[in-house]
Amino acid sequence: RPLAKFRMVIESVAWNESTPQSGSAINKAASTREILIGARNGTIYESVIDAHDDFFKSQDRYLNALFTLPDKQPIYGVKFETYSAPDSKSRKGAVLVTTATRIYEFQGPLDKKGEDGGKLFEPLFEPYRAQSGSTPPKFIEIPGNLARSELRFYTPAPTLKDLSINSRQLGWLTGSGAYRGSVPIPPTSDNLIDSASLLHYPSSTDVPIAMCLSEFHFIFLFKDRICAVSSLDERLVWEENLPLKPNETALGLTSDPKSGTYWLFTDVSLFEIEVKEEDRDVWSVYLKQDSYDLALKYAKTAPHRAQVYSAYAKHQFDQGNYIAAAQSYAQSATSFEHIALAFLDLGEQGRDGLRLYLYARLERCGKNELTQRMLLATWLVEFYLSKINTLDDIIASEGVSHDVDNLKAEQALLEDELRAFFDTYKSNMDKKTVYDLILNHGREDVFLYYATVVGDFEKQQNQLTPQSPLSSNQAIRYLQHVVFTARSTSPTIHNLLLTLLVTSSVKRDNPPTSPGVADSSVTAESDLPLLRFLSTAPVDPLTARPYYDLDYALRLCKQHNRLQACVHIYAKMAMWEESVDLALEMKDLELAKVNCERATEDATTAGASGDEGLRKRLWLKVAKFVVQEQNDIKTALKLLDNTPLVKIEDILPFFPDFVVIDDFKEEICNALEGYSAHIDSLKAEMDEATKSAEAIKNDIKNLQNRFVTLEATEKCSICGLNLLTRQFYVFPCQHCFHADCLIGQVKEYLPAPSLRRLITLQNTLVQMQLTGLLPGNPAAPPAAPTNRPATPPVPPNRANSQPQRTLLSAAFNPLDPAGMLINPAVRLASALNPMNMPRNLGAAGDRLRDLIVPDALANAIGAGVSNLPGVGLLWGAGDDKQTKKTDAEAKAEKIRDELDDLLAASCPLCEGVVVGLDKPFISPGEVDDSWAL
Repeated sequence: RPLAKFRMVIESVAWNESTPQSGSAINKAASTREILIGARNGTIYESVIDAHDDFFKSQDRYLNALFTLPDKQPIYGVKFETYSAPDSKSRKGAVLVTTATRIYEFQGPLDKKGEDGGKLFEPLFEPYRAQSGSTPPKFIEIPGNLARSELRFYTPAPTLKDLSINSRQLGWLTGSGAYRGSVPIPPTSDNLIDSASLLHYPSSTDVPIAMCLSEFHFIFLFKDRICAVSSLDERLVWEENLPLKPNETALGLTSDPKSGTYWLFTDVSLFEIEVKEEDRDVWSVYLKQDSYDLALKYAKTAPHRAQVYSAYAKHQFDQGNYIAAAQSYAQSATSFEHIALAFLDLGEQGRDGLRLYLYARLERCGKNELTQRMLLATWLVEFYLSKINTLDDIIASEGVSHDVDNLKAEQALLEDELRAFFDTYKSNMDKKTVYDLILNHGREDVFLYYATVVGDFEKQQNQLTPQSPLSSNQAIRYLQHVVFTARSTSPTIHNLLLTLLVTSSVKRDNPPTSPGVADSSVTAESDLPLLRFLSTAPVDPLTARPYYDLDYALRLCKQHNRLQACVHIYAKMAMWEESVDLALEMKDLELAKVNCERATEDATTAGASGDEGLRKRLWLKVAKFVVQEQNDIKTALKLLDNTPLVKIEDILPFFPDFVVIDDFKEEICNALEGYSAHIDSLKAEMDEATKSAEAIKNDIKNLQNRFVTLEATEKCSICGLNLLTRQFYVFPCQHCFHADCLIGQVKEYLPAPSLRRLITLQNTLVQMQLTGLLPGNPAAPPAAPTNRPATPPVPPNRANSQPQRTLLSAAFNPLDPAGMLINPAVRLASALNPMNMPRNLGAAGDRLRDLIVPDALANAIGAGVSNLPGVGLLWGAGDDKQTKKTDAEAKAEKIRDELDDLLAASCPLCEGVVVGLDKPFISPGEVDDSWAL
């Protein structure tokens, strides 16, 4: 039956999917409850439609116009969701509306009476109405030529783990692509759409006419085909042509979210799209994106999960998370050899990870895999024993100076784990192999526990029964025969002999409380067999180390307070400082001196001087002990004869403040005489260096007397004009330059410090000429020798034929308001005036070159030089009758010499050209017409 109030063209409808409250008026009869309608005129309507049998009662309870879009375009999609406000006392709503090119967002409160049949969305749209003067709605515009768009949503089905699915996947069909994103309910920000992006269509020339969303795909309908694109990696996964009849037209797609079915309808047919195993290959997509948790979630088969675990383990291994990598490797299909070698290559860092990996593999091994279980269990026992012994060594070495409570707790935890491991996997171990491993590591307590676990009471009794001294001595004799006569190289034999020698000597009735104090009841003879074995035991020719375990020997001797043996073992380990400290702690001065001498011999045998700092520290320890502990200054002075590394001044700080100097007066005098002789040798070397410097200086001075013969037609190498027309320079390479041409060339590549020095010198020289301290006309300098600027005489008919050349930089033209360009020296003085120069001269950069005027500087350098035709004379040069130079002339000559050193140090065409390699061939502003036709 037609609805009387609906007098518009409906383009879209947003159905109310919420469950009505119990006892509400709407629940008493079949009703759509509150729905939103999008019309072609761009207006959003709210209505409620009831199903009544009464003909005279209208089914549309009300129709309320809520809001009209600003562009008044047809509304092709509308969707709303309701949710509880944070205070849980009111309800709020979120509405999405789409046209062909825009998507609008609306948020706001709902009417409390709406659940009972009232106008639910009136308060939500009230702030957006134009007449209210509030803010306009938010929208996103995507231009396109699509005639009709669609707005689709996908809501994941709730699972037992997550019954409150609060996120919807959005898809909006536009002319440029499928606009997609997630819509969390309730919204997490002011924007309703999160993680928005544009999914491009499979064909750039064809735009779909309809669209549907599934969990992992976008389904697009074209005029002649249908396809599916993955929403994870935008890959085309399925495409099929439509089986249309002649003149049949595809109209659209729709879905049933309750049953999870998808439908395609035409003007004459209806097709169902079957979706089977949509998430079959999703795990591989997530794996490529390094989303390992999601990849494991969707990996259904064991090989797929093993592949994910392998990739995740490799990622953790590369990040340095070896424990997590071991756990993942245990569930992967990566080969055992590859994983074990990878962890072994890490050294100590990978031992814990490898132990955890072996433990996990052992747990996953089948009961019938007896060989694999035995190998893994045996390897784990070796790991536990090695780790426990390593911690034992660290505790023994750092127990005096560091807090080792944490290390002891870790060791106790490992021992408990090993006992639990024996209890669990005792049936997977070979008794003989485990016994050998335990004995090689010297763990008697572990040996007894394992014998108890496996019920080997004979081994347990033999280990607990004490041996008589006679049997012990016989065992020592036999083992000594095996070691020294039979030349056995087994570390187990050597360690056992060492153990018997340490434990079978004279027993201590009262062990000392401190390990650093020897028991006086123990005679020196009790340590002789042990010391004899330590000093004469065979060594490995490849490593030059004894066959017994040095760490085990040190730990055992410390436990039994064999301090002299500990000193010997420290020396074997090249730990010279520890050996000397322990010997001095025992107050055995001779033993400490022996170890100092052995350290020196060890360095000499190595073919190098050794660590002189280490050997000096050792002797200073001994000297400090002698002076401060024994108060024996004479013995300390005798130590100076044992080593050349220690001097009298090194041990002076150890002496008491009020010691008499008579005891070591002779040593101090000898030291002072040695220092005096060393100073004399240094003085002689300095005198020789001074003589060499004077000789070099004279050679350089003689170079000024060189001369070069030039032809009258010689040309300047830069400007190409006749060289003899004005001052010039000649280099040994036969390159000739006018003075101003040379200055203009050299200043371009001189560094900033040299430029600043050049400016300072020319300023000083010009000021001296202007003030009359130097003779001659600054504007008309005479000639100079070949290594100085030289000016030949100018013919009278050319003296006034051309004006003085002006090369002042354009940057300084404003400084010439009074015609100072007539005299280059005056011009240069004005340019170099501190009042006219830039304030930041050090940071002026290239502007420093603008301060150098080639004409004026050339005149300043050549001023005061005698002018003879074709010959240049040195400044101040002449015959014996010449008067003595004034101070100003001497200063000017030094300045000119330094200017020569800066400007004519090297030929700019031979050596200076290297500096200009990075400069362009054509300078900025220069016009090059050489390529013109």
